[in-house]
Amino acid sequence: MNGPSFYTHIGRRGGNSLISARPRLSISPRYWAGLEGRQRQLKLALFETYFTNCLNPSDRDVLADAAEKAGLDRQAAAEVLSSDCFVTEVREEEGVWRARGINSVPAIIINNRYLISGGQPPELFEQAIRKIASEMPETAVAD
Repeated sequence: MNGPSFYTHIGRRGGNSLISARPRLSISPRYWAGLEGRQRQLKLALFETYFTNCLNPSDRDVLADAAEKAGLDRQAAAEVLSSDCFVTEVREEEGVWRARGINSVPAIIINNRYLISGGQPPELFEQAIRKIASEMPETAVAD
């Protein structure tokens, strides 16, 4: 099988990922991973952690393990998780995306201009991509 495998019975495991007044616990490490050029790897490690291994995404040790699996320094990840590192930056970025109309998950942004909000059927994605492609200059479509 290609692609990730998923545990098919997640149920309510995982709880609330809010820790006190901090943003969602895994957001600051993802921001930091982006600065380190490893955001995609961390996202995939977090997906595997939750959907495949059914581990608690609000557990700091679980998140530090995922960071290490993504090729990041585990100790540095633990420090990010236990501090207010990047809270301001994360909140500013969240504000930017809220101002652009994102109010649900998933939110798919195409060309930093078009938003497809919420879970949608494949046909809607096809229709949206065709419309976006028709609005692009021909040279951009050929690239």
